[in-house]
Amino acid sequence: MYNLKSEEFSYLSLEERERERQHHEMMEDQIIKQQQFDVVDKKRQLEIFNPQDNIDNPDVPEITKEGYLIGKNRFYIARNFFDKSHIEFCLHMFKFQEQRKQYYREENIIQENYDDKGAFLDNWVSKGMPFPNYGETLLLMYKEKVEKLFGLRLKPTYSYGRTYERHARLLSHSDRPSCEFSATLPVSFDTDDGKPWRIWARGDHNFTGLTGKTAWDLSMGKPFRSRHKKAVPVDLWPGDALFYQGSNVIHWRERLVGNSARQIFLHYLHEDGPMYRDFPELMYDARPSIYHGSGSVDMYKRGEASKFLQNQNNYKYYANVSITDPATGKPCGKGHEKYE
Repeated sequence: MYNLKSEEFSYLSLEERERERQHHEMMEDQIIKQQQFDVVDKKRQLEIFNPQDNIDNPDVPEITKEGYLIGKNRFYIARNFFDKSHIEFCLHMFKFQEQRKQYYREENIIQENYDDKGAFLDNWVSKGMPFPNYGETLLLMYKEKVEKLFGLRLKPTYSYGRTYERHARLLSHSDRPSCEFSATLPVSFDTDDGKPWRIWARGDHNFTGLTGKTAWDLSMGKPFRSRHKKAVPVDLWPGDALFYQGSNVIHWRERLVGNSARQIFLHYLHEDGPMYRDFPELMYDARPSIYHGSGSVDMYKRGEASKFLQNQNNYKYYANVSITDPATGKPCGKGHEKYE
């Protein structure tokens, strides 16, 4: 029997809504002040990565306008980026794996949830497919195109496929180090209204090394009317992609009102950033090559690198700092001045 409080479903006056808004803004301000997302030690920042090093290196390309925009906003929407025939091929591959049960059931998507309102709906509602052949192929085939779009050099880490089922939601989070520079792309969706399953992205601070609870409190833990105020809604059709700084951006999806949604995630490291420089073992997600599967991951090497990097006092000095200045939040990629 569910213990539902009547006030959770009652009408709120404008005055009550304003008090609620002020309360959540105050709580958020406290979290941001406590976490010090954008507070950096300038000396340590330059010791770990000095943008001048890339400026002086003739092998480092200048960023494009799109590279400037992903440095400014921490994400970028690319329409019709992927060939539709490649997406259709991936759809068939998804169906093969689903019918042949070549996946694992995810008890929770990303992490446990932090509310008790329909929590039971979050369990066992997705099929995870790590390092799928079709995803790894896209990771390689489109690497050069992604590099040209942004004016960056990238190193592939891994891909992931996931089939979400009715009632699933992607809980808010920022990503682990192997997902420094990422893309999410829809393969198919079967929603009740025929519209894409929306993803939300929030990049107004340097959200590295978040615990699940902190990410929750800054997004999905808020009432609907206030949780989206500082986030951007993104609707993607097959062929589109959302590129984002995976380590730095809080992203999530509300409940799926539909039968299914199939997604592929592609992950890279910035070749000219300190993460790849100091932790090259993260390339291929600590596998010997892109062609090796999950059983070949060097869990010790990946674990040691992640243990160091996911400490917030370290992570913010490494993740995408060659694209976005961690202190100012402004683009710092080579050649950014021409787009100011």
